[in-house]
Amino acid sequence: MPSRRGRTGRGIELLDQGRGVLWAQPLDTRVDLDAVRLALDADADAGWSRES
Repeated sequence: MPSRRGRTGRGIELLDQGRGVLWAQPLDTRVDLDAVRLALDADADAGWSRES
């Protein structure tokens, strides 16, 4: 059976890995706002509006 110190260290490693996964998820789903802005500008130039 591993020592308490070894289990504590392993637990900290697992928590740190989980934290990394949680931080990576929102970064993967971010939208490039410049692309959205360009699309809205193109729609506005074509005569489309958000209200119609």
